[in-house]
Amino acid sequence: MYTEEQINLQKEEDKRYLKEFWDRMESKITDISDSHTAKRIRASLEDYCREVFAGDLISWVGNLYDYPSGGFYYSNSGRDNDGFLPDLESTFQAMGWIFNNSMKAEGVTAHPEFYPDWMKEPLMRFIKDKQDENGYFYHPQWERSLTDSKPHRRGRDLEWACKMLDWYGESPTYDTPNGVRGNGLLSDGTPVEGFSHRESEAVAPKEELVAPHLKNKEAFVEYLGTLDLRGNSYVVSNAIESQTGQILQRDKVLSEMGADYSLADILVDWFAEHQDKSTGLFTYKSPDVEGLNGLMKACSAVSRVKRPFPNPHRGLESAIAVIEGDEYMNSVCCVMNPLCTINTLMDSINKFGSDEGDSEKYRKYLFSRSPEMIEATKNRILAFKKPDGSFSFAPEFSSNLSQGHPVAVYHTYEGDVNATMISTSAVIGHILLFLGLPKPPIFTRADVMRLINILEERKNSAS
Repeated sequence: MYTEEQINLQKEEDKRYLKEFWDRMESKITDISDSHTAKRIRASLEDYCREVFAGDLISWVGNLYDYPSGGFYYSNSGRDNDGFLPDLESTFQAMGWIFNNSMKAEGVTAHPEFYPDWMKEPLMRFIKDKQDENGYFYHPQWERSLTDSKPHRRGRDLEWACKMLDWYGESPTYDTPNGVRGNGLLSDGTPVEGFSHRESEAVAPKEELVAPHLKNKEAFVEYLGTLDLRGNSYVVSNAIESQTGQILQRDKVLSEMGADYSLADILVDWFAEHQDKSTGLFTYKSPDVEGLNGLMKACSAVSRVKRPFPNPHRGLESAIAVIEGDEYMNSVCCVMNPLCTINTLMDSINKFGSDEGDSEKYRKYLFSRSPEMIEATKNRILAFKKPDGSFSFAPEFSSNLSQGHPVAVYHTYEGDVNATMISTSAVIGHILLFLGLPKPPIFTRADVMRLINILEERKNSAS
C-alpha cells in the first residue's frame, strides 16, 4: 500500500512529465506545420483532456474489481445488485484501458509487471473455468443457448479470453476456434482426461465441434444469405467482425483439407456485392450516422481478414461528411465510429493501394481542420459524462445489455466500462492516430499508486 506522502510526491513528478509531454507534442506539430497551428492544436487537445478526463476515474474503475471472481463488473449497478457477475469483456477492457493509458514506472512494459502479482491466479481461474471443450467461453450468469445464438457475443469473449491469457503467458485448456492451442490443463492444473490435439498443423477444435456455418463454402454462403446487410448493416457487420479470427483459422484447416476457396475471400466479395459504390456504405442513402456505424464494422472485418476494402475513398468521404455534420449522436459509438473508419480505410489504402491514389490528401485536410474537429468531438462526448467521471453508452443511461446479454440494471443513470473506455481513450486516440500525434496519458503514476491501493482494499475486504 502506498502512503499519502508517497502519492503526493509522485504527483509533483507527474506534473513535470506532463509539461514535458505537451512541449514535445507542440514541437512535433511545429515540425510538420507551423508554430501558430501547433499552439492551436495543443490548446484544443489540452482542453479536451482537461474536460474529458476530469473526475476520479481511477477510483470508479478500481472499485469495479471483484477479488473473489478475479474479474471486473461492467458498471456500479451490475456490482451492487443480485443477478449480475463480472464478465470477460468488461475485465479485458478495464485492465487493458488502465494499462494502455497510464504513465508507467521505468521497465514496466507488460501487464504482469504493472498489476499486483496476486491478481494473476484469480484472473486465470476466472478465464479458464469458463471454457468448454468446443473452445468457446461461457459465463455462468448467462444461458449457454443465449450465447450460442449470438455469435458476436461468443466471438468477442473468445478473443478477450485468449488475449488475457496471453498477457500472462498462459494457454487455454482446449484448442480454440481462432487458432490458440490449449494445454489440456484446468485452472487448478489438473490434466483433462483423454485430452488430445487435433491431428493437424492448423489449431482448431475437433471437426464435429466447428460452428456449423463455418464448416465449408456452402454453409458459409448460406449463412451470409440469411443476413440483411443493407437493412441492418451495423448489427450484421458486428456479428461478422467478431468471427474474423475464426474465419481465418477455419481457412487454414480447409486449406489443409484441400479446399480451393477461402471463406475470407467469399466474405469480402459479399461485402463488395452489397456496397453502394457512390458512398462506400451499405444503406443506399446519403452518408449518416447509421450508415457509418455499419461501415466501421464492415471495414474492420475486412481489415481483420487481411484483405483490401472496396471503394475506400468513397468511405473516407462519407466518414468526413458525418464528422463535419450536425446529426444528433445518440451513443458514444456514434461519436467514435466515423473516426475509427477513417483510420481503418487509410490503413487499407496504405497497405493495398488504390486506383485513386494514396490517402494523404484526406490526412492533410483533417489536420487543417483538427482544432475545430477536436472541439466539436469534445462537446459531443461530454453529453455522455457522469458526475463520477465515467461515461454512459447513451446520453442519460448506460445500456443494460452487452451484445445482447444482461450486465446492468435497466435505465440506470451511470457510466459503464465499455462506454468510458470509448469516450476517454478510443475517440481521442483515433483523432491523434490519423493526425500522426502521440496519445497523452489518462492516468498518472500517482493515479496508478491509488489504483493499487484500491485493488488491495477490494481484496482485503473480500477476505
